Amino acid sequence: MATGICAFLKWTPEQKAQADRELEEEKRQHEEELKREAEIAAWEADQTKLRDAIDAAVMVHLKAELEAENATARVSAADKQRFKDFQACCERWGFPALPAPAQAVAVFLAEKSEQDAAHRLARSISVVHRALNFSDPTEDVLIRAMIRQARTEEKANNQKGE
Repeated sequence: MATGICAFLKWTPEQKAQADRELEEEKRQHEEELKREAEIAAWEADQTKLRDAIDAAVMVHLKAELEAENATARVSAADKQRFKDFQACCERWGFPALPAPAQAVAVFLAEKSEQDAAHRLARSISVVHRALNFSDPTEDVLIRAMIRQARTEEKANNQKGE
């Protein structure tokens, strides 16, 4: 094939036919892709309807249990305030607060260890993450170990004070 910006002007009939075939193939592939995307969207809509129907059928029988679960999952005003403090810490260190890496929680707990119990701070971070369907960074072994250590130190300090 001829090259250059206006090379198509010098195409042979065979070159033009080849270019036309390539163009048609591109159009066909694009149409197939659109069709697949539409099929996926329809499948996802069907799945959403099915999940909604299952939720509706099950929830009728679990009203009291769902209320109890919701009560434990609610984010309290104290949780919100602790999480704001956590967000400020994340911002200072350049970590995302949602979803937070365990190291962000570790830094926050280390900074706040003198001011508030580690388990309360971690619980607030956990509650917010779970309420927003993020994985809970406080389940990381590093954070569990820090909370364990903080509780051990808290007990020791309480025994000294008695």
